[in-house]
Amino acid sequence: MIVAKFGGSSLANAANFNMVMNTIESDDRRKIIVVSAPGARFKGDTKVTDLLIKAAKAVPGSTESKGFVEDICARLAEIAEGVGAGTQCVSGAEADIMGRLAMDASQKEMRLDAVKAYGEEWCARIMAAAFSARGKKAKFIDPREAGMSVTTEYGNARQTNGCYKKLSKLANYDGITVVPGFYGGTSRGSIATFSRGGSDLSGSIIAAAVKAEAYENFSDVPGICAADPGIVDNPRLISELTFRELRELTYSGFSVFHDEAIRPLVERAPDIPILVRHSDGRDTFTKIVNDRKQDDNCVVGIAADTNFVSFNVEKHLMNREIGYGRKLLHIIEKRGLSYEHTPSSIDSISVVIRLPKEYDPKTKSINQEIAAANKATVVGLLEDIKSKLNPAPDIVKADTGLAMIAIVGEGMKESVGTAAKATAAFASASANIEMISQGASEISIVFGVMENRVGDAVRSLYKTFFA
Repeated sequence: MIVAKFGGSSLANAANFNMVMNTIESDDRRKIIVVSAPGARFKGDTKVTDLLIKAAKAVPGSTESKGFVEDICARLAEIAEGVGAGTQCVSGAEADIMGRLAMDASQKEMRLDAVKAYGEEWCARIMAAAFSARGKKAKFIDPREAGMSVTTEYGNARQTNGCYKKLSKLANYDGITVVPGFYGGTSRGSIATFSRGGSDLSGSIIAAAVKAEAYENFSDVPGICAADPGIVDNPRLISELTFRELRELTYSGFSVFHDEAIRPLVERAPDIPILVRHSDGRDTFTKIVNDRKQDDNCVVGIAADTNFVSFNVEKHLMNREIGYGRKLLHIIEKRGLSYEHTPSSIDSISVVIRLPKEYDPKTKSINQEIAAANKATVVGLLEDIKSKLNPAPDIVKADTGLAMIAIVGEGMKESVGTAAKATAAFASASANIEMISQGASEISIVFGVMENRVGDAVRSLYKTFFA
């Protein structure tokens, strides 16, 4: 049995939907299908999940809200008609979304999650109906009914330990089971979603629960590349990498796979491989395994991400102030923030945090609301550090506009000179290194540079390690 998950871009329109169904039918081991909500159909288009969020934030009953509902229902009807399921399979879609929007507005997070989960649910309903129309034995099952029990951390839920035993029963159905990804049911009977992109996590949990032969993760890319194709021309495809390497790469900026989706397999079924594949079913893919044979190249991939800020604190004789770093981190914690890196010296410490993205590379636009919130976060945290850190620091400043670039590979811990090659590559790209951090595992080295030097730095690193 194979568990196969399909991303939003693969289900954006009827043509893609039909291609996905053909891919599923090409291998009768694909028994459990996990789906995302329909994604963008073309450049500049809005994903169904984003339309749902806009509808949830609009004034209930307003013209704006009704417009979003009409757009969402029209998208579903168009797909249903185009895949042969017929519009009757979405006859209850409008009443469902209106019911979710009419939920108690005082329960803001609970209501928003119920609305966000709508896209995955109806996408799964359409697919099950389309397979039935093709003469296949298929059924839709709600993840709550299947046993996907999650915590009440709305928008960032986690699976409970008890969900695996319940979900294992999905293996008993001999037809095709279509399950919506991204959400589960709480002990309160409400819907709670994982973080954005959480359908990957849904598939991973289910694969671990049913002890699948493999977990296939399909999208609009043929696998995972050694660097961002938007930065490096035609980067090589990674044929195989480990769970730990994938975790480091996704954490450091790779967006192909959700960074939490590895854990269920690592903890419960490490022998189940993940195959990252193109939705058209082509033979090329990246295989993620628990352990792999090392090749000659110690670096398997290069990842980069932007929108970091470093809070730099200097205090004379800081090394003699017991608990000074803990106090600083507690101030950051009180703001509800987590830190990424904490490089330090005898009289200084820097704490690097990641801010939400303000810039959308697809639409080339700035989200002014997020930009304003990020600015307020930086200013507020600076004031907190200055006023609450005791004894008071000599200097406190924030460096914004930072990017983090990571080179990743299990073979790095056995290789000599990797850091020297990397720093030479940065010098060749005229990119000044603002920070260097390496974890105890020694499978990644992270370099901080200014955002305007990311492209040149990544290309130089790729040339050094892969050309």
